[in-house]
Amino acid sequence: MDTVSFLIGSGFSKADGLPLVGEINERMRRINEDEIIIHSEGTAFFLNGQTNENEWSRKAERLFVQEFLKFYSNEVIDGEGNFHYEDFYDYYSEYLRTEDNEYIDEFCETFRNENDNEYNPIADNYNLVSQFHNTFNQLLSNFLQRAKYYENVSHLNYFKYDDFIGFLNHLIEKNQVKVHTLNHDLLFERVASVPPLWQEFSDGYEELGSPYYSEVNVNQTINKRYRVRLKYFQNRFDKKICLYKLHGSIDTYQFNIADQHRDLTRVKSDYGVEPRFVKEVQDETGRFSYIKGWQNNYPDFLSGTSTKVLSYGNEYYELLFKHFAENLKKSKLLIVIGYGFGDSGINDYLKKYFLDRGGKMVVIIPKKPDTELINYPNTVILEKKMEQVSLQEYMSLLN
Repeated sequence: MDTVSFLIGSGFSKADGLPLVGEINERMRRINEDEIIIHSEGTAFFLNGQTNENEWSRKAERLFVQEFLKFYSNEVIDGEGNFHYEDFYDYYSEYLRTEDNEYIDEFCETFRNENDNEYNPIADNYNLVSQFHNTFNQLLSNFLQRAKYYENVSHLNYFKYDDFIGFLNHLIEKNQVKVHTLNHDLLFERVASVPPLWQEFSDGYEELGSPYYSEVNVNQTINKRYRVRLKYFQNRFDKKICLYKLHGSIDTYQFNIADQHRDLTRVKSDYGVEPRFVKEVQDETGRFSYIKGWQNNYPDFLSGTSTKVLSYGNEYYELLFKHFAENLKKSKLLIVIGYGFGDSGINDYLKKYFLDRGGKMVVIIPKKPDTELINYPNTVILEKKMEQVSLQEYMSLLN
């Protein structure tokens, strides 16, 4: 069978109300301490009408989020209008790698002097920024999360994507479809769960045989917790529609990042599932037991304009990018939807493994992007939003 590849950016998800990069920047550039909550175990999220019943709990950490963002906008980039969350991620991540930034150190010292007291001791500079990193990533994930993406769907009830779904359904009659996304959200998984696509869909994760478990709380007539088995990454893409989340996902965690029983297997959470996982193991006598994993509170996804490129070579993302390269090399057509060509690492892959080889690329985006990649002779621009493209127009791309 022939191969048709897709590359999906944030514009693909915009039709269903998920934010574009500019909207993420708008939300994340200014966060007031009274609009977020940080629980005692470190989990954080935006308040959405809820009341923080213990507003003094982890008050200093919430204040640091508020003031650190102000410091960055006012002292580093000269105004909130220049804020880009991935550039900001690069800025403070460099400090976490090197502990070498006199301006961050000075800010942290000032913050500590103004807010420290005997009842509320504040961490050292490195741990202040590390705690911020933990909270900021959870808030970003929370902003991209939608409960409906965990629901089951039936045919014809996702009309904004019906033409796209119809195109996929046609493609898999004679083609392998390789979908590469830079988005962290779960929209494509929902689209692919529409019959009959779900039977032909693989994202490299499997539940059968998984030794990884967590608990879900069911509160109906009684309050009861059940242990459920979780999907884990097996690097098996054996269906007609394969999804590769090149920058990670908001539902994926590393099982255990601690030194003891270290296990960096990626495990998928689910709706209502606690992100505190256990692994079933068997000793030499044949007896089974569970060992606890230690996960970050935030899911495993890449951010930062340059920082994420540093992760392309780690054991998990290296596998995904190897698939990306091989899929591009064997594709007869690449369809790019909602990607503005702002990622230099991704662009290098497109040039090296597809465009320089004479591949045909179709770009679907409302405004023509400013990039040399659209100047290749076999590149076509369709200046439309994804939801404006009809099934007939999709079909014509195959000619």
